[in-house]
Amino acid sequence: MWFFLSRTLVKYRRAGFAVAIAAVIVIAALVVYGASFAFVSVPGNTSIAAVVPGLTFSHTGASVPASAVAGDESFRYSFPERFRMAEKRVSIVFAGDLMQHLPQTQAAKTDSAKYSYRECFEHIASLFRESDLSVVNLETTLSDTPPYSGYPTFRAPSQLASDMKDAGIDVALLANNHICDNGSRGIHNTISALDSVGIFHTGAFTDSARFAAENPLVIHRNGFRINILNYTYGTNGISVPKGRIVNLIDTAAIARDLSLIEPSEDNLTFVCLHWGYEYNSTHSPEQKSLSLWLRSKGVDFIIGGHPHVIQPAFAHRDSVGGAATGVTVYSLGNFVSNQRRPGTDGGMAVRLDITKAPGQKAEVDPFNMFVWTYRPVENGRRRYYVLPPFKADEILRSDSTAMKSYKTFIDNARKVIGTESGFIEQLSIDNDAIN
Repeated sequence: MWFFLSRTLVKYRRAGFAVAIAAVIVIAALVVYGASFAFVSVPGNTSIAAVVPGLTFSHTGASVPASAVAGDESFRYSFPERFRMAEKRVSIVFAGDLMQHLPQTQAAKTDSAKYSYRECFEHIASLFRESDLSVVNLETTLSDTPPYSGYPTFRAPSQLASDMKDAGIDVALLANNHICDNGSRGIHNTISALDSVGIFHTGAFTDSARFAAENPLVIHRNGFRINILNYTYGTNGISVPKGRIVNLIDTAAIARDLSLIEPSEDNLTFVCLHWGYEYNSTHSPEQKSLSLWLRSKGVDFIIGGHPHVIQPAFAHRDSVGGAATGVTVYSLGNFVSNQRRPGTDGGMAVRLDITKAPGQKAEVDPFNMFVWTYRPVENGRRRYYVLPPFKADEILRSDSTAMKSYKTFIDNARKVIGTESGFIEQLSIDNDAIN
C-alpha cells in the first residue's frame, strides 16, 4: 500500500489533484476487492468467507477468523482474475562511496579491541531495509587482521561487511580505483568477507571461473531479473594481480558483457561506473558521451561514483510529460568518509520505484535523499554517523556548528541536482514528507 501511495503522490505532481483523488479511489477498490480480501473455501462447510487481517466477513453466516486461516494449507485462497494487480513492482536503493579513512576505523574500535560500525549506519539503515534491493560502492579492501590503513591504500576490518549486512545493504560494487590497494590477498579477503555474510558483489573477481559465473551479477526480485554490471576507469596505477579480474571501462568489454544478458521482458539492467573527475560537481564530456552510448545499447539505468561529490542526475522520459523509463546519475558522492573539503562531507542516496505491466516498458519514479556524515567528538573520541534529513534536523539541533555545515552541504547539493532532474527529493524514510 505504501508503494501505491508514494506513486500517487508522484502522479499528483504530474496530473493534478483531481486525477490523484481518482487514482486513490481506484487503488482502494483494487485493495478491497483483489489484494487484501482472500476468498476462502472452508473444508466441511459451505460458507465462503472474505478474510482481512484482524477482521472476518462471511457471506453465509459462518465466520472464519484470520488466525484460523494463517498457516493452514487446507484453506484455498483465490483472487478473482479481474481484480489482480497486473503490475510488478520493485524498489531499489543506490548509495555512494562507502570509504574507510583511518580515523573512521579508529572510531569503530570498541573497548574489547573489536570493531563495530552499527552506530555509523543506525540512522540510515531503514532506507536500505525497506527497499527490495540496496547497493553501495565499497571503496576499501577488507581484512580479518590488522594493520589497518586509510588513504592512499585502504584496508579496513572485515567486521564492516557484517555491519553493512545488518544495515540492510545487499550489494557491494568493487570496481573502483582502490580495489587493488592490498594486492591479490586484498581482493581475495574482501570477497571472502562479503561472501561470509551473504552480500552480493560485482566488478572484481577472484578468478576467471567466478567472473564467468557472476558477470553480469543477476539478482531476482519480485518477478524482475536485475542485471548489474560494474566498471572502473582504473586502479591508481596498480596492476591487477595475476589471476584476479577487475572490470575496467572499455566499450568493447561492456558491449560483450551486455550481450551475455539473456533476453527477457523482465530484465532491468544497471551499469555502475567509477568515473569522472574527483571533487568536480559537473560531469565531464567523457561521462556524457559514455552514458549516451550506454543508452543506445539499451541500458536504462546508469549509476556513477568516484568524484566524492554529487553530480547531476536525470530521469529519462520517452515523451514530454510521460513517465520516466530510466535514469542517469553521474555521481552519488560520498556515502560515508572522513573527507571534509566542500561537497565531500555527504552524498545522495537514490531510490528507484520501478513498475512494469505485461508487455509494457518498465516505468520508474526516482527519488533522491541527501545524506550527511556527522563527526562529533563523544567522550573524547571522534564518531561517525550517516544522517538522513529528518535525523539531521533532530540530532544537529544542539550542535549549531554542525548544523551550519550540514545546511551548506544541502543547499549546494540542491543546486547541483536542480529542479529539472525529474527526481523528487525525499525527506523522510517513510515517504510521509516529499519535498
